[in-house]
Amino acid sequence: MPEASLRAALKAGRDALREAFLARPDTPKLLREHARLVDRTVREAWRACAMPARTALVAVGGYGRGQLFPHSDVDLLILLPPGDDGAGASATRAIERFLTTLWDVGLEASHAVRTVAECVTEMAADATIRTSLLEHRMLAGDRALFRAFGRAFAESMDPCAFYEAKALEQQQRHLKHHDAAYNLEPNVKESPGGLRDLQTVIWIARAAGLGRTWRELARAGLMTMSEARSVSRQERLIGALRVRLHYLAGRREDRLVFDQQAALARQLGLGDTATRRASEQLMQRYYRAAKTVR
Repeated sequence: MPEASLRAALKAGRDALREAFLARPDTPKLLREHARLVDRTVREAWRACAMPARTALVAVGGYGRGQLFPHSDVDLLILLPPGDDGAGASATRAIERFLTTLWDVGLEASHAVRTVAECVTEMAADATIRTSLLEHRMLAGDRALFRAFGRAFAESMDPCAFYEAKALEQQQRHLKHHDAAYNLEPNVKESPGGLRDLQTVIWIARAAGLGRTWRELARAGLMTMSEARSVSRQERLIGALRVRLHYLAGRREDRLVFDQQAALARQLGLGDTATRRASEQLMQRYYRAAKTVR
């Protein structure tokens, strides 16, 4: 498919998802459908660029989880075979052409180009890379190479070390945001009680083989089913706020800034009362959700 057609199809798909969400909000569905739309676009670009047969394209991070917010980066890993066979001049040109195509059609891709051995080395030295690679999903290319990556990742994962790294990372993030869940312009992703705290729990559980969903964690005895349902509700509420922030700003915006609070409240059907402005009601909803998460 020519780049112009690919760009038009991606824009039309995103516009349709936005309209459907604003008409009948369903955050999990939007995130899944947006990831699928991007999957189709990325695979088409991969085919059009005639990538070397012994390379593989892998979705990682939130995109690898199959959930993509409207203006989040598209995190990609391009796997090369061992040795130099996949890293020659022709492969380099093909990769550059592929990444340029993604940019031209309207996708902001964060990418890494590595062999399996390089992935293992990098994740051993950096917990952030380890976290990103934890949620990996095959998109295109050499399936045998992807399976080799999966095996190497599983063998090199130390759940206890991963837990310690993520717990420390969370403490540092909370300090950085100065208990920002109770500030006037909280970050719905990074602040204490935000989406990142929920993701951290799931990452640790997944690394330890204890489950990938709140329901699975409840079955494993790590929380009650009632707690699992409550956390799921807060995740949907905070996730919906993040989706709306992205749409209102027209870019990646994760802070409940003053300028957007009134517009968000109107979208949620909140109105001023004799004692409280609509924006105050909105923020109270958020604070309750963040408190439950914490």
